Amino acid sequence: MSFSSASPAVSSPPSQLAHPPPMLSASRSPTGAMAQSSATPASPSPPALISQSPRVAPHLSDSLGPRTMRTLALGAVTTVGLAALAPLTVAGTRIAGDGVFNLTLAVAAVRHAAVSVHEQSRGVKHNKKLAFQVGDKAVALVNALVAAEGLMPLSDVISNAERIMRLFGCAREEFHRTETASRVRLPHGKKNAGELQKILDEAETILRQLKPPGSSNPTSSKLVSQVQPVNPLPVDATVLDGIELVLETTMNASDNFLPPLKTAAQTALQLLRRFKAKAQSYRSNVTEIEIVMQLVVDMLERIRADTVRHAAASETLIEFAQRLLSVVEGTLYEVQRLEAASGVEHILSVPTVSAVLAGTHVKINDGIRDYQTSVATWTAGAVHCIDRNVEMLVSSQPPAVPASLITRIPPPLPHVFHGREAEIALARDQILNHQPARIPILGAGGIGKTSLALAILHNADIKAHFADQRLFLACDSAPDTDAIVNYLLRMLQIEVSGRDPWDALLTTLDSTTTLLVLDNFETVYTGNHRQKADLLLQRLAACSCLTLILTMRGASLPKSITWSLSLVESSLQPLSPDSAQSTFIDLVDRELSAPEHSAMVTLLARVDHMPLAIVLLAHLAADGLSPVDLLPRWDKERAQLISGDPEQGRLYSIQASVQLSIDSIPKSAVEALPLLSVCSYLADGLYAGTQASLAAVFDQPISCSADVLRRLALVYVGQYGELRMLSPIRHHVCQYYPVDPRYMDCLRSRYFHLAVESDQPMDEHFPALNARVSMEVQNLTVFLEEEIQQRPNSDTAEAVVAFSWFLYWTIPSPALATALLPHVKSSGDSLKLMDVLVSLLRSTHQYTDAMQMATQMRARAADAQDTRSIANATQHLGGIERMLSDYPTARSHLQEAQNLFEGIGDCLGQAQCMQSLGEIEYMLDNYPTARSCVQEAQKLFERIGARLGQAQCMKALGNIEHALSNYPAARGHLQEAKNLFEGMGVRLGQAQCMRSLGDIECMLDNHPAARRYLQEAQNLFEAIGSRLGQAQCMRSLGNIEYMLHNYPTARSCLQGAQNLFEVMGDRLGQAQCMQSLGNIERMLDNYPTARGCLQDAQKLCEVIGDRLGQAQCMQSLGDIEHKLNNYPSARSLFQEAQILSEETSDRSGQAYCMYLLGHLEKDLNDYKQALQYFTDARTIFLAIEGHARFVDDCDENIEELHELMQTDK
Repeated sequence: MSFSSASPAVSSPPSQLAHPPPMLSASRSPTGAMAQSSATPASPSPPALISQSPRVAPHLSDSLGPRTMRTLALGAVTTVGLAALAPLTVAGTRIAGDGVFNLTLAVAAVRHAAVSVHEQSRGVKHNKKLAFQVGDKAVALVNALVAAEGLMPLSDVISNAERIMRLFGCAREEFHRTETASRVRLPHGKKNAGELQKILDEAETILRQLKPPGSSNPTSSKLVSQVQPVNPLPVDATVLDGIELVLETTMNASDNFLPPLKTAAQTALQLLRRFKAKAQSYRSNVTEIEIVMQLVVDMLERIRADTVRHAAASETLIEFAQRLLSVVEGTLYEVQRLEAASGVEHILSVPTVSAVLAGTHVKINDGIRDYQTSVATWTAGAVHCIDRNVEMLVSSQPPAVPASLITRIPPPLPHVFHGREAEIALARDQILNHQPARIPILGAGGIGKTSLALAILHNADIKAHFADQRLFLACDSAPDTDAIVNYLLRMLQIEVSGRDPWDALLTTLDSTTTLLVLDNFETVYTGNHRQKADLLLQRLAACSCLTLILTMRGASLPKSITWSLSLVESSLQPLSPDSAQSTFIDLVDRELSAPEHSAMVTLLARVDHMPLAIVLLAHLAADGLSPVDLLPRWDKERAQLISGDPEQGRLYSIQASVQLSIDSIPKSAVEALPLLSVCSYLADGLYAGTQASLAAVFDQPISCSADVLRRLALVYVGQYGELRMLSPIRHHVCQYYPVDPRYMDCLRSRYFHLAVESDQPMDEHFPALNARVSMEVQNLTVFLEEEIQQRPNSDTAEAVVAFSWFLYWTIPSPALATALLPHVKSSGDSLKLMDVLVSLLRSTHQYTDAMQMATQMRARAADAQDTRSIANATQHLGGIERMLSDYPTARSHLQEAQNLFEGIGDCLGQAQCMQSLGEIEYMLDNYPTARSCVQEAQKLFERIGARLGQAQCMKALGNIEHALSNYPAARGHLQEAKNLFEGMGVRLGQAQCMRSLGDIECMLDNHPAARRYLQEAQNLFEAIGSRLGQAQCMRSLGNIEYMLHNYPTARSCLQGAQNLFEVMGDRLGQAQCMQSLGNIERMLDNYPTARGCLQDAQKLCEVIGDRLGQAQCMQSLGDIEHKLNNYPSARSLFQEAQILSEETSDRSGQAYCMYLLGHLEKDLNDYKQALQYFTDARTIFLAIEGHARFVDDCDENIEELHELMQTDK
């Protein structure tokens, strides 16, 4: 294969060059014909000096924008410059380049870039003097390059052209950095000046090298006219005649052979023509392309020749034709992707192209090898089926043997298989590197043991090592071990000839490298057959050339041999969520909508990602049931939904698979099934505490029955020693084996006691209680739901109220309290239930429902003349109104509640109201008043020993200091509060402190630490179901991405947070997100959109009384007006924002407004006023931690203003 230029006068036809590289597309004659290259091109006119006006090539229109021209030029100098240095050698053929043309093109590239640098330097607002010098030096470099082209070797001129282009790239990058920094008013001056000086020094070095001895200095800074190539031509490349002819013949063949083969040939032809059309881009990969295309033709011809010879094996041929098609399509896709990623230059990375071709090479080689093996195996199997020696096994063979058992061709890998990568890798390593391997795969029915064994059997390295000596035997169709031996003899075509069948088999296995899978060995490892099964395993293990894989239902290994390793510690676990979802989607074989995907994720989690359950659910979905429909049906029907067809056996029915394990429980284990029923009732598992309670009603030790169930893989031991069940097994047992009444009475007593015990004060003892109760939250929930339905009495109300308060502090859920409320008749019980229900509704941000419930509670308490309940309801109303930003009404209700608590001597209620009043003042930016309220509340909490209240006050004080830019004090308060919350196990408080600490680190530009705090907090909020906390973290993370200029990511985070805030009715959160989104649009110069977002945010801040937010919106709106040169409007907005910042004690905002006003007056040449603003801003920034960069920038501006004022004088 070669990209040759055997006839230099012949150019490639237009169809082959549909997409030539930029700056290399051929110019056309008036008739439209493609111009042709010449082996000895006509002597072109000498390259014009930069100050002259050369001819302009027609293919480079003046209508192209400067950015496009710069990109084209850069591609030209890189691509053509390399060709000019030395002729290319492609497959032994030299391709000469037109050196003078290449030089002209290189100079054109440098000229385009110089114009760009010169223009951009005139728009720089900082370090203007240095920037102007860089722009002038760029033009000087172009003039020097043109002057040197006739006096220096061509390679030196091209080398300096590339060097200049790299230097121009650095200059443009520095100008861009300056522009970006100025948009957000970040300091950049000193570093920027240093980089610009380095660029000037490098330019001087290049100028000295370009200046020939004795010549004048061609460094005029006058902008010159454009230089462009006169007659650009592509590099010639001919078609690969032999390979293309074969591919075209295959593609256009009239005989009736496999359609995938034609498609593969067509795709290969498309790939070849793409390589040929872009020969310049692939010039360094010619040899690799030749080898790969020859392999493609080789495999095509093999399959084509065998199509007639092995017509009965058409499925195998189609499979490999499709496999070839997949490889060629994948290569074409990768090539197209690389070309698209290379941009307009079409400069491809040689190593990257090589990697793609190497991958294709390996895949086709593997395909050819697998194809040869498969055809040979199929042929041997066919011969064996026709000419097998039946008489050899007549005496011992069962009357009927499935055909699948008498072929040595193993079953195929399931057409959809995901996951198990670690187990497969471990087995592969053991089999290939530690022979002979003895590997067991244990687990529950339907967990995927057989599929894993087949995946190992079909692993490419395993197949290469064992070839056709890979045997798979399904033991569930064999009545005993003698039958297994006979089946293996038939597979291997071994003649017994009077010998003992066992000896005949084992002699062969001991002399031939073989891999044997015995699937479902438990079917012969039972009862009277166990001893003989152990003997078979021992004799198989004695074969030094035999690798043995055993799959068994259960978690207990046969002890008769030494196993190399177990692929799992006890038994095979369900699939990972990702693998389970991929399996489901591939089986359904269609794209799922967003709601369907969400329902699928939940549905698969409900069945514990158990493979057989996933397959059965996917079949239902493929038959037309959407996952959205399946999810509620699962919640209602449970095991019945995926029972499958029991008559088809364990592989097609959960019911048959689970029942097979239940039927295997020994008759002597009389309490194993009752224990299994108890475990199925407890979704969270049977823990030690509950086991101790049940011990009184079990006649035998529970551990004995548990061992029996564990060996059968009906239960497994969880992280904390509890007995657990996979969801499909549990629901099957629940449906057919309900809990015996005497065990149920014991469970009822246990969970009533645990529920009442769960309501404890938030002190140092709460973490231990939390650890004990949180493990059984689902067990308690299920139990109390049944009690509400069957016995909604005072005992049930007491248990529900107590457990609901526990949920309030851990994982808030109002479901139980809501379900019980209609059944409660007692006034006292109903008020207690309403109190906790309002708290839970507030905690889950259901403010409308919470408001209605609090209003009802207040009315009912007034009827009952219960002052404490009136105070509690009034306090709830104030808290809800505070969250809805209705601060005047909230203040009124909280003050009323505080007076009521004071009247009945309830110090705790008083302190809580004072704390809430302080938080209202904080939201209204009245920080001194807020601090005073919170500090008074903190003292009261300390006096009564309420540690939770103390922690909440410390958190509030930390947020106040944060707002006042007192970051060290804020950090100290928040860290102390976090430690207190952590000590009490209050995860909500922990998460809120971490979020605030993340916001502080963000303000100090410590973005990695900020992101770490916020992500941890977001995970914790998600775990406890706090949507408000999640939204606040998303907003803060979006602001971090905004500061790092990752605008798409920032926009996504902020829009998600805004949607959450809107759903919860949190207007402050909405306003803050709108403000940040407006700032993103401002940075992207989308000023109309930005102005709309910021004005909406400002109005919302004004409605809810957020003056700090108003000031920040005004700052951003003023910056937009400044950018649009609307200086009076900008000045007015900055000054209004400064006044609001002063009123709210926001020193940082106040200084920033002065800083912005300084830049405004500087642009208006009012240097004296600008100097005053920068000086005042510097004084404030200096006093605030984390603002050193602004201090430095103020210093630079002050110094520059002094120089400008001196120049004016």
